[in-house]
Amino acid sequence: MKDWMWKIFRPTNGAFALFLALHTCDLVDAYGFITEDYKKYSNYYVDRKPDTKVIFYANHDYSLEIQTWKKLHDAKIIWLYQRKQDS
Repeated sequence: MKDWMWKIFRPTNGAFALFLALHTCDLVDAYGFITEDYKKYSNYYVDRKPDTKVIFYANHDYSLEIQTWKKLHDAKIIWLYQRKQDS
């Protein structure tokens, strides 16, 4: 990031919370964090249909967070709840 936009990038509040949990807790289970198949589900827990659009704002790198949570899960550092449904 060598342009002016580097100043606006920051982790989401959820990422800050998860990193805090990783530093202070022996076990970390993560629920409600974005996963690879996020488009199949609603954006809010109260919605029953996935008809709400997830907006990726420029100040957060959601793709990086998806990859990070998956890597931490695969390495058994956290347990990431990943609801899997047939298409």
